[in-house]
Amino acid sequence: MAHCIDLKHQIKTCTMVRYLSILVSFILTVAQSSALTGDEGFDDGVVVANQHPNQTSMMGVSKVNLSSVDERNLAGSCTTPLEYVKLPGSFSIDEYSTFRDQCTQKCNNNGYCCTKGMGGCNALPCNTGCHIAFFTDDVAACKAECTRGNSLECYYPSFHHEQIAHLGYNPWWNPDGSNAVGKCWGSEICGCPTNDSFGNDCSSEACEKGCELAGTVANSFNGEDAKVDNSIGLSLSDLKDSITSLKSHVDGTSTLTKAQVRQTKAKFEENSKLLDHDFDAMDSAFDLVDAYESQNGALFINSKTQGGFPRTNNGDQYELERAILAVQQGILDEVYEGTSESIDIHNSIVENCENYLRGRYWQTARFFPGFVDLPNNP
Repeated sequence: MAHCIDLKHQIKTCTMVRYLSILVSFILTVAQSSALTGDEGFDDGVVVANQHPNQTSMMGVSKVNLSSVDERNLAGSCTTPLEYVKLPGSFSIDEYSTFRDQCTQKCNNNGYCCTKGMGGCNALPCNTGCHIAFFTDDVAACKAECTRGNSLECYYPSFHHEQIAHLGYNPWWNPDGSNAVGKCWGSEICGCPTNDSFGNDCSSEACEKGCELAGTVANSFNGEDAKVDNSIGLSLSDLKDSITSLKSHVDGTSTLTKAQVRQTKAKFEENSKLLDHDFDAMDSAFDLVDAYESQNGALFINSKTQGGFPRTNNGDQYELERAILAVQQGILDEVYEGTSESIDIHNSIVENCENYLRGRYWQTARFFPGFVDLPNNP
């Protein structure tokens, strides 16, 4: 299985296998042996792309040539903007994180040292009791779920963990839900200071203590219908502004300093989950990548990036490239995965965008592993 570096507020880059799986499931421009971008990985902190040994670098058109009017007509209902409404019983990422962190701190203050959703002695830690308390009705229901979890051997399957898996609280989260909390591992993995002691977390009562402590923290006991909504607090206007600013920088309309490019990239990443909520935002993100490729050639193909570039800023000249990579990653995560099973509780417009997306690819697809024509019968 491909692995992604997906840390909050950091650049996200996945291996080629993930890119292929996204495209195969969507069946857009490329067939099973093609891809959107180069084989991006990390070599000592350097983002690199590996060229297929039997292929040479080729430049290609990265989108169907359509006027904006034709594009919208082809897109059809894809262009219908979604009206964002905060649903009853929904909470922002910050609200969940604040609750979880405060409850975990109370656990730590009471001698339960785990800070992550990992445990030892085949016992759920106190902080997992905090998580369970967020999605149950009361202390009794929370403790009953703790009892069920502790009765299982070494692995506790998902109990609404899919909603918060990307926040880093559960380091061994398995996307199929079979493992949300490992219960038979070393204490350092769960966040305890040393590898020889779990404190009070090595107890079948630890999880239940978390239930009790959660009752003293705001936003506990919301019931199993509670939702952690990734869209709450995000700004569509900030997303569009970030794309517009980068596009103007790329085409020379205006010039951003390196610090401004970093700030604009951060603003895009912060709000990129809204890409599949609004056609104009999605379309402008594609156009930004097209503009960069038209001006500079594709990432990992052009002369500036053939050897890869550092993942993080070290005073170099790759700020724009890191920003474009972040935009590509956002498109992959939010657009090309838009029709797959998702924890997003809002409807995506992407399921109506097949005609708009058909025929679109990035120039790097001709570099590795090679372009393949769209099948007649996808």
